[in-house]
Amino acid sequence: MSTSIQEAAPAADVPCVHCQTLCGHSGVTEHGKPFCCRGCAMVYSILKGSGLDDFYTLDKQAGTRADHEAEAGMYDFLADPEVKRKIIDFTDGRNTRVTFHLPQIHCVACVWLLERLYKLNDGIGQPVVNFTRKTLTVPFVEEKVTLVEIAGLLSRLGYPPEFHLQNLQHTSGDQARRRAWMQLGVAGFAFGNIMLLSFPNYLGLHMAETPWIHAMFAGICWVLSLPVLLFSARDYFRSAWLGLRHRELSIDVPIAVGISALFIQSTLDILLGWGDGYLDSMAGLVFFLLIGKAFQRRTFDALSFDRDYTSYFPLAALRVNPDGSRHTTSLARIVPGDRICIRNGELIPADSILINGPALIDYSFVTGESRPEERLNGETLYAGGRHHGAPIEVDVIKEVSQSYLTSLWNHKSFRKENERSFDRMTREISRVFVWTVLAIALVTLVAWLFIDPSHAMRVVSAVLIVACPCALALSAPFAFGTALRIVRPYGLYLKNGFVVEGMARVRHLAFDKTGTLTKGGLGTVRWVGKALDHDLESSIRGLAAASTHPLSRAIADHLHADTLKPESMKELPGKGIEGWLRGRHVRLGSAEWMREAGLTLPESKDADYVQSWLAVDKEVRGGFAFEDAPREGMTASMPSLSRRYDVSVLTGDRAEGLAHLREWFPGCRDARSDLSPSDKLEAIDILRRDGRGVMMLGDGLNDAGALRHSDVGIAVTENIHSFSPACDAILEAHRLPHLPSFLRFSRFTTYVVMVCFGVSLLYNVIGISVAASGHLSPLFAAVLMPLSSVSVLLISVIGTRIAAGVAGLSSRHLTEGSG
Repeated sequence: MSTSIQEAAPAADVPCVHCQTLCGHSGVTEHGKPFCCRGCAMVYSILKGSGLDDFYTLDKQAGTRADHEAEAGMYDFLADPEVKRKIIDFTDGRNTRVTFHLPQIHCVACVWLLERLYKLNDGIGQPVVNFTRKTLTVPFVEEKVTLVEIAGLLSRLGYPPEFHLQNLQHTSGDQARRRAWMQLGVAGFAFGNIMLLSFPNYLGLHMAETPWIHAMFAGICWVLSLPVLLFSARDYFRSAWLGLRHRELSIDVPIAVGISALFIQSTLDILLGWGDGYLDSMAGLVFFLLIGKAFQRRTFDALSFDRDYTSYFPLAALRVNPDGSRHTTSLARIVPGDRICIRNGELIPADSILINGPALIDYSFVTGESRPEERLNGETLYAGGRHHGAPIEVDVIKEVSQSYLTSLWNHKSFRKENERSFDRMTREISRVFVWTVLAIALVTLVAWLFIDPSHAMRVVSAVLIVACPCALALSAPFAFGTALRIVRPYGLYLKNGFVVEGMARVRHLAFDKTGTLTKGGLGTVRWVGKALDHDLESSIRGLAAASTHPLSRAIADHLHADTLKPESMKELPGKGIEGWLRGRHVRLGSAEWMREAGLTLPESKDADYVQSWLAVDKEVRGGFAFEDAPREGMTASMPSLSRRYDVSVLTGDRAEGLAHLREWFPGCRDARSDLSPSDKLEAIDILRRDGRGVMMLGDGLNDAGALRHSDVGIAVTENIHSFSPACDAILEAHRLPHLPSFLRFSRFTTYVVMVCFGVSLLYNVIGISVAASGHLSPLFAAVLMPLSSVSVLLISVIGTRIAAGVAGLSSRHLTEGSG
């Protein structure tokens, strides 16, 4: 897009149309409008030419000064393959995703513009802005636009990206902490000196003989209060203003009003000679507010769970040792240079180079498009892709970013409509709360103007400061976050803390049978059919070992021949697995799948017990029979579950396999057989129609659809590195008998949250009442506010831990359960 900018000299005191900066003597004019520099004029031309000039209607100060247009070649370093590899999040050679750090993001108009970047270049997809982290994630098509061009476009718009190949988040966090301590130091210095200069007033020494000293002291106090108002209290004013511009009332609004009221009242008192003002109270108020904020921050750091849940993410990897042996290890132990094995259906945990392929990679969790693509040895595989096919080996080239992987699990495409009702409720209460506080403050002001006008502003400030819905807003996240940390040692890994809330609402439990309620044939596998030669047994074991399904794993453990890697393989959920090994086509799967392929099943008296048939080329050789046994501990747990919940069993097994199930679990009155994955999904939808919460428990492969459609979906797995973003939680299979305790704990945790809500509301009712009566100073209110928040959060965390003990989740039970 070419633009023609005609130089002109608008008046120096005219604001720039784009960024509102005064044009000065270097201004230019374009489209008959004044701009402070060529960069702003260029941005305006780009936006107007692309139909995005509504940008300026969102906020009078929407734009940022764009006089830092990218110099020629400024971003050419991004074309270097090594630099590009370190910066981008993902690429498949055509579609690429990158995250930029844009410190200039400051308002809703910035978000509006950046999320419409695709209108400026058709090679850019739908960008996503993270306002708090000031990042922009941009998907783009490499054939249409390059990384260099995108960075240049952002720079021309006034958002030049910052590139640091280290962790930006820690750097910005350190800067924010330093600034917070500086604000506290300035407020403390001013408060101490204003109090020192106010001692004559405290002692009743009016200095009638030297009034100029009194006036000088008052002037010095006023000057000392300015940095407190403009720097130390700046965040409160900025937060309040941003909220008002977004048409939202935050708790910082009454705080900002209270500080302003004290300063204005003090200024008028000093200038008009009405009195000495309340500058000591204002400086002390800000000082104690900042101390409270620092105290809260330290408390939060001590109590809080990891915000990205990286410590609780259950994904593990199968590391390949130099001698060829393999063992499972946590992601935290994986470092660049390690070689890992990825099996069919498993997620790639970190950017890697393919060593032993080929691989068929599906990046649908990253791009949203399910389009598996073949990758050959030496090619780069990106974190978040799911491998389909025979096991592969890769060398890790980039550190594992667990927060990136958990972002896939918490992606909006996997989010459920009914999540976080407590979150919605607290937002509504907070919104009403602020309006109520402002109304009470207004009534208090009117009343005290009649009672004692000299104390009106002081009383109103106390009312505005003491009110605090912060604890109300934080009690649910802290309680649920503590719950997330408590259940993790029991082998229950939650997608996020708010899954606890969903578990508390559950009224119907739906179980898969094989591998969930039963052992899935582990240790009870029997071959039915023609004898297997060594080569065929190696082929079967290699094919079964490449799958993560519990029956396949049981078959692989049952056979003792060497493992032969499949040349290619494919797994069909609900049907089976097939592959090519040494020139032979081998299938392992259900009887129905064999019939669909036109194969004839052999007659056998044990055929009814066979769950996985074996076909080699066009001949069915026999099958594997599984004599199921109930999972240890579930026969004792099921009665307590069936007393409180409706229980259903949804299985793909034949009806004959349900006879023993009813004997083992008498509470399972609703048992349905011969269900395909789509049938299970439909059954879940039917169960949810009455509005009762439904929890589905099954494996993450065949039951992915049912897990996704249930209110809470828990993948029960023998191997926690088998991960599906469709589920809300992953549970180690041998921990399933703890389910009654997990559900009881989730209910108790919601009770703790409600108690915290009650305590927070009670504090505010009492605090506001005392403040409105004139018996509470702004200084004491500033001390009470953070203490109330910390107190409620301590109740939240300690109450949740007590709830865990009452529900049966204690260290003693953990030791017994792991024994």
